[in-house]
This record gives sequence, structure tokens and C-alpha cells, in this order.
Amino acid sequence: MNGRARLVAGDVLLEAMAARGKRPLLGIAVEAEEASIHYAKAFIRSSLWEAARCDAPRPIAALAQIALDHTKIGPSEDEMRRRIARNHTEEV
Repeated sequence: MNGRARLVAGDVLLEAMAARGKRPLLGIAVEAEEASIHYAKAFIRSSLWEAARCDAPRPIAALAQIALDHTKIGPSEDEMRRRIARNHTEEV
């Protein structure tokens, strides 16, 4: 991962991160310029692409679509999903 991080103390941002009625004193804003895919098991274990386990404010692209965008290779998203599934069962 390459990018920048900074401490933030803005009331609006920190109010949105309140938990159990308490707002944090500081937050960390991370600006990712580049992220690499290196360790397949970490991706699988993270369950990052399982919508039910994610609290995302917007839809998350499918792992297959992200892989296609990242690698610029040619199969369809369905074919990439099949390859990923096969890789998870046979390789990881």
C-alpha cells in the first residue's frame, strides 16, 4: 500500500465515527494511492467482498471485477469468478 495518512480532528467527520455515544478525539484519514494484491489467503479471510459482513455506504465491486480492472486481462467477469473460485479450492 502506498499513500498518505493524517490525523483529523474535524467535528463532522468524527461525529460520523461515534460508537456507543462517544465520539473519538482524533481520527486517521488514509489516502491510498496504490494497493497491491499479494497474499490470497488474507483476501479470502477478510471477507471484504461479502456484502452482509460489510458496513459500506455504497456498493462494493465484485472481487472478479476488481481483478479485471487491476490486471487489465480479458475474460468476462463470470469467467474471472469461476477462476477465482477454482483457485480458492485448489490453490489456497
